[in-house]
Amino acid sequence: PIPCVPWQSQTSGQYQRRVHGGFDPSWHDRTEQIAFGNSVKMKCSVLFGVTQMTFGLILEFSNHIVEGDMVTLIWEWIPQLVFMAAFFMYMCLIIIYKWTVNWEEKDYAPPSLITVLVNMVLGFGKVDDQTQLFDDADMQESLQMWLTTGMLLSIPIMLIFKPIILYCKHKRNAPEGYDEVRHGGQDQGAEGTTTEIHQNISAEADGHGHGHGEGFDFSEEFIHQLIHTIEYVLGTVSNTASYLRLWALSLAHAELSEVFYDKMLLELMVEEGGGVALFIGVSAFIAATVGVLIVMDQLECFLHALRLHWVEFQNKFYYADGDSFEPFSYSEQVKKL
Repeated sequence: PIPCVPWQSQTSGQYQRRVHGGFDPSWHDRTEQIAFGNSVKMKCSVLFGVTQMTFGLILEFSNHIVEGDMVTLIWEWIPQLVFMAAFFMYMCLIIIYKWTVNWEEKDYAPPSLITVLVNMVLGFGKVDDQTQLFDDADMQESLQMWLTTGMLLSIPIMLIFKPIILYCKHKRNAPEGYDEVRHGGQDQGAEGTTTEIHQNISAEADGHGHGHGEGFDFSEEFIHQLIHTIEYVLGTVSNTASYLRLWALSLAHAELSEVFYDKMLLELMVEEGGGVALFIGVSAFIAATVGVLIVMDQLECFLHALRLHWVEFQNKFYYADGDSFEPFSYSEQVKKL
């Protein structure tokens, strides 16, 4: 069952049933309620974040297919997917697996998520009593060793191979390109030379706004790829952490709701304050609910969600280097005639 505990009857004290989804009502008013709720919300935020970023990689895959950019697809996109799967998707698998296992039936305690991931990287997949997750510890160790190997190898592959392949392609096509430019300049004059140069540069351009035509510079391309690799590796970690703002928003909303209810309604209903005091308390509760929880809180959630879509999600596939938008105009069409 996804995170739940047995429900205990207030009269008999016996466990009656299990809740197989959401929060079990027995957590309400417990001292561990906030700690348990925060843990679940943080993990849900990570699941949402990794899912959306993975979908962004899928959209980037479609970009490479449409553009016919097989070099970037093979030597950049596939290592990016391997890096994402080897660490972050495995982290999501651990979260879901821990939710679906009854640990009371196991001979070992549930391991900490952070401890498992840290030991996997630093210990190269080693499993001990504190990090055993599956019944077969040898299988877990082999799996984590392969995942760690793939994660570590994907970084230099992203960095090295694409610039080298683009350099080889440029060296192979450069003589033909220079010959075409030279003959074009002799036959067509200055205007033809300019046109031919632009055609060669466009034909040899490979990447998103980074041409590799006659002015191809290997050091410049390598530096660009280095920046892109560092940005992806560090950005994947920071972007995943950025999705924890979903947990923070939920926590703030829950705490504000509880404070408004306790201070404006519950205390007035318990104490004998009279109908006037209760009317004032209900009015203040309605005003706080509408003004803070509905208006201000919803606007805050909208802005944070917009930020997550624009930064964490779209940086996986959106390059902003396409054709500039030109609105349709009848006057411009007439001028072209």
